[in-house]
Amino acid sequence: MLKHYRSGMVPSTTLDAAFLREGQPDLSLNDSEADALLAFLHVLTTERFLATEALSASQ
Repeated sequence: MLKHYRSGMVPSTTLDAAFLREGQPDLSLNDSEADALLAFLHVLTTERFLATEALSASQ
């Protein structure tokens, strides 16, 4: 998915302006930033995170 957003985005009326650079789609992340983003997203989807009671929705 991240590879697509780094190099495969196309102009669209539904594309958020935050992804535009000089009118063209661009997610300017270097390899280190992309790795850090993926690591962060992975943390949010691990079973340990999802099962942590302190982070769960209040009942």
